[in-house]
This record gives sequence, structure tokens and C-alpha cells, in this order.
Amino acid sequence: MLKLVICLYLKKWTNHVLNYVVFICSNLTYLIGRKIYLLYLIEAAIVLFIISLLMLLILPNLGSQRQKAVETHATAMVSTVQTQIDLYANEHPENGSITMNNLVAEGYLTAKQAQKVKDLNITVANNEAHK
Repeated sequence: MLKLVICLYLKKWTNHVLNYVVFICSNLTYLIGRKIYLLYLIEAAIVLFIISLLMLLILPNLGSQRQKAVETHATAMVSTVQTQIDLYANEHPENGSITMNNLVAEGYLTAKQAQKVKDLNITVANNEAHK
């Protein structure tokens, strides 16, 4: 009988201990899970901060690069027009003054190039192209 009482007591005690261990483990998992979740949250905030910092550094440079590309294109157009003026002057020495209309009419510049020259305010004076 005593063995039965001891066994029942131990069973009840082990059941309480097991319940307590399960309770601690589940809470520990919950706490660890919260810590991991908090760590992921902090990590994501740091990544977003770094990305925004890089954007602040890169985006202003893109605007200046675009302006530099437009200026380079304008310089190249002036050079193209000047080359076409020189070709026209070599093939038509009888024309003293060369205009944009002459270059377009004779096919030295396309209509699209002439429109771009007009948009960039490139002028032809004394057989030289100027911006």
C-alpha cells in the first residue's frame, strides 16, 4: 500500500514537474522568439537606414550626371554641325555664306538633326557653328 501511495505521489509530483518544465520551455521559446523577432526588427531598421543613406548619396549625383550628358551632347552636336559646314564648303566653294537651310536642303543634316540644333540654340555664323 505504501508503494502505491509513493508511486501515486511521485506520479503526481513528476506530472507537476513535467507541467512546470513544459511551461518554462514554452515561455522560454516565447521569450527567445520575441528576442529573435526584436533582433530581426532592429536588423531591418538598420538595413533600411543604410539603403536610405546610400540613396541620399547617389540621387544628387544622378542629376549632375544628366546635366553633364546634356552638355556633352550639345558639344558633340556643335562638332557635327561644324564638320558638315566644312564638307559643304569644300563641295560648294561658290557659296560664301552657309546656313542651316543649306545643310538640310543638300542632305548634310537630317531634319531630326536640324531640330536638335534648333533646340540646343546652335547658330551658324561666318561658316562656323556656335552654341
